Amino acid sequence: MNFQHLEYFNELAETQYMAQAAKKLGISHPTLSYAVKKLEEELVVPLFEREGRNIRLTVYGKVFKEYSEAGVQQIQEGRRQLSEMALGESGKLLDMLQSGELDLAIVTTRPGEKIAGFDLVPMMHRKLELLLPAGHELAKQKSVSLKQIEQYPYLAFGEEHALAGIIADVFAKNDIHPQISSVTDDVRTLVDLVAIGEGVALLPKSKYNESAGAIAVPVTEDTSYTISLASRNLAQEPKVAQKMASFIVDFCQTRGLTWS
Repeated sequence: MNFQHLEYFNELAETQYMAQAAKKLGISHPTLSYAVKKLEEELVVPLFEREGRNIRLTVYGKVFKEYSEAGVQQIQEGRRQLSEMALGESGKLLDMLQSGELDLAIVTTRPGEKIAGFDLVPMMHRKLELLLPAGHELAKQKSVSLKQIEQYPYLAFGEEHALAGIIADVFAKNDIHPQISSVTDDVRTLVDLVAIGEGVALLPKSKYNESAGAIAVPVTEDTSYTISLASRNLAQEPKVAQKMASFIVDFCQTRGLTWS
């Protein structure tokens, strides 16, 4: 079950007014409608019913609301605690590496980027592609310039997503100013929104990102990035850490994940 869809449901259940909920969430009306539809399909019951211009919860929606609100609250608390562990003043991953609490950590960097004081072992090199609705006017091009996407609604990752910083760097480097129409942290939701024509998006090159209604097109600008294993000094790390690093790198290489 998609966590973000639950957040959307909770807001709509509270306001019971589609336009107001969409505005407060910072998303479009179709995006909110899509999320509710997906929830109802998964639960196999109607959660809302129309009452004039407004909507109201069905008996199923009222019951589900109690569990959804409690579930979202628990997950948000878990996220908060994990965020404190990963991003807090004394809990950043690199700080934990430096202090010896961790032997290895996975980091994402731009090509050739170094992190002072740490060894980086490349695991995977990736490129971002532009995902478009299948019938989009740019979909038939062999490649697309990022400048071309400025005139279309853009579907973005939230700031906490691992790719958000990489994409922001690409936009800044190329002086790109996208018209962000919706924000999500879920790749599947983003792909589905592209497929129904809600906008375009940048995603890592992958055959799994395309669907019946979406197609990926290469980007002419450099959108590459690297996923690496970070350590203080791999040669001096415990043998178990060295073996783990070797296993992970070999796993990526043998399965063709190293370059994409």
